Amino acid sequence: MCLLWQSIAVLKMQNLSVCSVCSVVGNCLFVSKEKLAANGDYNLSGERYREGDARTSNYAMVPIGDICELFNGRAFKPEDWENAESGGIPIVRIQNLNNPDSSFNYYTGEVNERNSINNGELLFSWSGSRGTSFGAHIWNGQKAVLNQHIFKVGFDESRATKMYLLHALNKAVVEVEENLHGGVGLVHITKGNLERIQIPLPPLDVQKEIVAEIEGYQKVINGARAVLDHYRPHIPIHPDWPMVELGDKLLFVSSGATPKGGRETYLDKGVLFIRSQNILFGSHDFSDAAFISEATHEEMSRSQVKYGDVFLNITGASIGRSAWMDLDIPANVNQHVAILRVGPELDRVFLSLFLNSDTGQNQIFALQAGGTREALNYSQIRQLRIPLPPLATQQAIVAEIEAEQALVAANRELMSRFEKKIQATLARVWGEDEPTTGEA
Repeated sequence: MCLLWQSIAVLKMQNLSVCSVCSVVGNCLFVSKEKLAANGDYNLSGERYREGDARTSNYAMVPIGDICELFNGRAFKPEDWENAESGGIPIVRIQNLNNPDSSFNYYTGEVNERNSINNGELLFSWSGSRGTSFGAHIWNGQKAVLNQHIFKVGFDESRATKMYLLHALNKAVVEVEENLHGGVGLVHITKGNLERIQIPLPPLDVQKEIVAEIEGYQKVINGARAVLDHYRPHIPIHPDWPMVELGDKLLFVSSGATPKGGRETYLDKGVLFIRSQNILFGSHDFSDAAFISEATHEEMSRSQVKYGDVFLNITGASIGRSAWMDLDIPANVNQHVAILRVGPELDRVFLSLFLNSDTGQNQIFALQAGGTREALNYSQIRQLRIPLPPLATQQAIVAEIEAEQALVAANRELMSRFEKKIQATLARVWGEDEPTTGEA
């Protein structure tokens, strides 16, 4: 091991980066002294001792750089950016790859062909968020120009298909993500390191079969996702039901604040601190929840959550999403989430379902339309008009909709199963042990 560290020191003296040193060390083969001495000749040729790779792919492993040519985007300056009315072409940035609603900047200057892209081209974001923007993408849009941090991927069409490369590049990326540079959630890879990654390269006809199998699974995933994205509870309002202002049937309305000190006060454990991203349509997700101290919780007495409270997001892009508190634990909310505490005539789940329904959502968006920002105040919340059938009728409606939601929620399991099938298909190509997928 002393020789190893001496070698690293020499490499660093030659101004090689730590990444380069790690790359060299990572390619080293470590052999025990006992194994070297086994036959008495101390032959130091590494290949003599190299054992078979755990993978057993049936196809040749080829460096990405052997079949792909990577063209980096242009480094634009803020003064190069123009608006859509300029007549320029859109500049594709990292956020435009994974969010179709993200806005574009435009460019009216001369564009080098190496930086321009057309609909259907294969791209690779070499710096971005783990699991989302980082990796390979197909550009679905008009003629555009690439910003830096994104490669346009040219490839040898006699050896590889575009869609096979899309899946192969992303499979390779998943394998190396944990060792890439970047902070939590953010990673990047250099052109040279990407080019050196090896992927299996089946014949073209086999590549097409693999892609067809994956696309079949993806269609099921897309269908399940569409159900989840578009389902909204529907409450048919009977003309005999009275319509009342929500404020007349609430015992309490409040929202919280960001604790003094902001994010610096968040803890890994303590009192649950609920933010707008934790409130979904009809459910909550506390997997990335923040926590605050007992002392902070006590200071924020007006935003302490009780079991059965209804949540309503009141600012930002998630405005109008509602769920209810079904956990009997200490909790608090920030200023983007309102607490609605219902009186005895109103079922809490019925209220949350109504707020999430098309009728409820239309009212919410009508109230804050024309404002300078997406926000609801307490007065507007109290003005919302809700149907008020007898409590027994409310509960019957809740039971029926919850049965619907159970069927809708099954689509999450369907998506998970078919995502595992895609992983298993790629694992088979790589010659890996296939993950357990379960029955579809």
